[in-house]
Amino acid sequence: MPGRSRSGPRTPLPVYNAGQRIHDLDSEREGEIVDVARQYAHPKADPVHNYLIRWDDGIIEAFHERAMSSSWGLEVDE
Repeated sequence: MPGRSRSGPRTPLPVYNAGQRIHDLDSEREGEIVDVARQYAHPKADPVHNYLIRWDDGIIEAFHERAMSSSWGLEVDE
């Protein structure tokens, strides 16, 4: 059916907060979440989270919630 995911319901992902430390496993750099944005596709939909990360070298990058996992090369300190 168009518009529907074949994988079924979305698995909830952890929500991280500003101030949590991040490790980029591929580039061997460290950073910190400086801001979190929540987007809602519909008033009853779960939010999608996007994160701004400031790396220790001063560069700021935005990441989608799906990128915040070791399979994407990022690891969050719990």
